[in-house]
Amino acid sequence: MADSNYSVDLQTNSGIWARLVSWFSGGRLVTPDSGQINGPSSAHGHVGESEVTDRRAMQISAVWACVRLLSTMTSSMPIEFYRWRQDESESLEPEHYLSKLFHGSPNAYMSPYDFRKAMNVQRTLFGDAYAFIDRNSAGEVTSLIPLQSPNVDVFLNDESQLRYRVNRSDGFRDYTSDRIFHLKGFGTDGIVSLSPIANASRTLGVAIAMEDQQKEFYANGAKTPKILKTGDKILDSDQREIVKQRFSEMAHGPVNDRLWILEAGFETEDVTISPTDAQTLESRSFQVAEIARIFGVPPHKIGHIENSTSWGSGIEQQNIEFVQSTLMDYFKAWESAIERQLVRPSDRRGANRIRVQHNLETLLRGDSTARANFLSTMTRNGVYTINEARARENLPPVEGGDEPLIQKQNVPLSMAGEDESPAPSGASSLGDKE
Repeated sequence: MADSNYSVDLQTNSGIWARLVSWFSGGRLVTPDSGQINGPSSAHGHVGESEVTDRRAMQISAVWACVRLLSTMTSSMPIEFYRWRQDESESLEPEHYLSKLFHGSPNAYMSPYDFRKAMNVQRTLFGDAYAFIDRNSAGEVTSLIPLQSPNVDVFLNDESQLRYRVNRSDGFRDYTSDRIFHLKGFGTDGIVSLSPIANASRTLGVAIAMEDQQKEFYANGAKTPKILKTGDKILDSDQREIVKQRFSEMAHGPVNDRLWILEAGFETEDVTISPTDAQTLESRSFQVAEIARIFGVPPHKIGHIENSTSWGSGIEQQNIEFVQSTLMDYFKAWESAIERQLVRPSDRRGANRIRVQHNLETLLRGDSTARANFLSTMTRNGVYTINEARARENLPPVEGGDEPLIQKQNVPLSMAGEDESPAPSGASSLGDKE
């Protein structure tokens, strides 16, 4: 791997020019082995003649599938805003300004789903995602505009205050933490996250090199380099050039002639091993599992079905495992970032504070039979009202469906055997004594 590419503010492949820009702009010079502890955010380096870049990494089918799966699944789960009450209960707050932002329009260009998907793609690839915050005079967030993660550098100034240096079209500009929404991933210092594609550049480089080798092999007519043996004959330079031109198509290029004639005892011999002998298919299959492991995705989720039965026997169990081991980190990152950075300070504390939570019922709902049994159990035990259960199935409310119900046989053990005749009108439903 080539580790000599320098960057300024986490932008790679800038070379000596980055040194000059960093000197005048105040940006920090970063290399994979020095500077910021987490290093660059972009993929970098070479494996042989194959270059590793962000764009080239996304051209690997396994990387594309993992990023698409994680970004779309996490973005499709609705974010709900709740307010704690004095009695320690919660109520849904659909009219809260953040609820309108995440369910209506986060900015003038994107739907809520598009905004969150763009942010999750950045976080999945680079470890961090950033968005510029617009607020009104009351301190309420009115707009969130995503930024390109490699164009943002996070640092502490001399007063230990968090600052975000953004590479804009008009140059570098520093922003305070209240102007940048920062969605963090896995990291070592709690300020900036480790970039998956930067730290996995060597693994991605192997996959890229194998793809390039396969491309060159088939572009060459599926032929390997060869040695032409002339036996005991010694050729002069002119004869060698003629022989080389005559037999060049045998060694490289597309197959035009299907028959070659070797005269005077000439023989050919392969120089390199064949893809079959090199176990190319097995190696590429292993790289798919390696890439899936980097992103925390079960291989069967991206179409790699080898050994796909190790995570339980049913789709529901597999989804639960995936949510708990991988997706929950995305959900918690969004919830904690919104509560800390977007909710007003007055709504973060006290009995009436705002709480943010994803609604995962759609993801974990299971089949129709399991769903019916779950709702039936919840309504019979008074946990859900009939209308609450209907709402979870996108059904309209019914009259009288807002009263919790419970089966009459569910009474304390001390009351067993007492008169269970219907109580008079206006009396308690659980047999009040005279």
